[in-house]
Amino acid sequence: MHLRRATTAGVLAMATAAAGLIGISSAPMASADGIGKVWSWGSAASPAFTVPAEAQKDVQAIEVGGGHVLAMKDFGIIAWGANADGQATVPAEATSNVLSFSAGADFSLAIKKIDDFTGKVLAWGANGKGQTTVPEAALTRVSEVAAGGGHALAIRDIDDTNMGVVIGWGDNAAGQTTIPSAAQSGVTAIAAGGQHSLALKGDAVIAWGSNAANQTAVPAAAGSGVTAIAAGDTFSAALAGGQVIVWGGSAAVQAVPTEAQANIVAIAAGGGNIAAVTSGGSVIAWGDSANVAAVPDAAKTSISAVGVGSDVAFAISQAVPPETVRELKAKALKGGAQVSWLPPMAIQGAVLVGYQVKVNKGAWKSYGSEVNSVKLTGLGKKKTVTIRVRAVSYAGPGMPEMVKVTTK
Repeated sequence: MHLRRATTAGVLAMATAAAGLIGISSAPMASADGIGKVWSWGSAASPAFTVPAEAQKDVQAIEVGGGHVLAMKDFGIIAWGANADGQATVPAEATSNVLSFSAGADFSLAIKKIDDFTGKVLAWGANGKGQTTVPEAALTRVSEVAAGGGHALAIRDIDDTNMGVVIGWGDNAAGQTTIPSAAQSGVTAIAAGGQHSLALKGDAVIAWGSNAANQTAVPAAAGSGVTAIAAGDTFSAALAGGQVIVWGGSAAVQAVPTEAQANIVAIAAGGGNIAAVTSGGSVIAWGDSANVAAVPDAAKTSISAVGVGSDVAFAISQAVPPETVRELKAKALKGGAQVSWLPPMAIQGAVLVGYQVKVNKGAWKSYGSEVNSVKLTGLGKKKTVTIRVRAVSYAGPGMPEMVKVTTK
């Protein structure tokens, strides 16, 4: 699946490690810059739950497969999670100059750049249904790929007059790679589900393959004005006029929440779940997994991309560190000090989550965002100490302010 086009799986992750099977996670902060940082949440039992350190900065896009994750960084692919079939073992050719990529159930696809806008398909992972046996037609002039349960799709420009042609390979048990004539020209986006396929032509959705759950019975609402598409295992979704439209699948995934009926700018689908990004950069998720639907606070601000699998979700944050605290003061006490400050100036992307205080070369101690004064004790009598205070956002800590005081 391709994240911009939202296909078979998804993306998102959260800032605090958690015990048990439900949690939020990220790797240790690689830097104070949160731009392009990947967060995850959902089931901690998922092999893809733990986000590696290399995905903590500068990630451009992300895709979730059956149990593995692909991410683009510096136009190369990094991967983690389930790897029984080599789906997370990225070939050298896919570590640079990648135009697009997609994660399927147990295999992966990428487009290696040949010219400015197109390239050739690379495939790795399981091949039990021929899904990683790339046909000759997919070795040139390909602009998009989508990986499903056991089948693959690509958009190819045959020549300058015959563009936007969908081709498919792999599992065809339900006709999901038998491309209808309507999808053999002018297609701009594709999505691959468990055993069905979607294409966006103009502003209308075309669907084919399995219809066991009505996932290819395109509703009238998805017949015009559509800007993005997504496919879960047995359902389909479209974005039209800022509203998410869902057909097929379970009652839970069809129950589009009120918040997702306007001002949505991106969608992703995976398993039996959907995740959407609002125009304000907040994530909304719903469907079969309560774990995935429980979106943590860190995914409710400054999110640029989202996606989701059957039991875990990921997001790319554009959060930034906060400014410095203001008017830091320290009042001498007997054997201690009373420290106070004002919150930092508000800046876009820097949502305040707390403060940290440090005395001399000691460890940083954390406090909630509602705290603006701390009493420090046990510093000794008539001792000159250096106190540092810094604000913390979802991107990490900002620069500290410093004050010195001599205790009584």
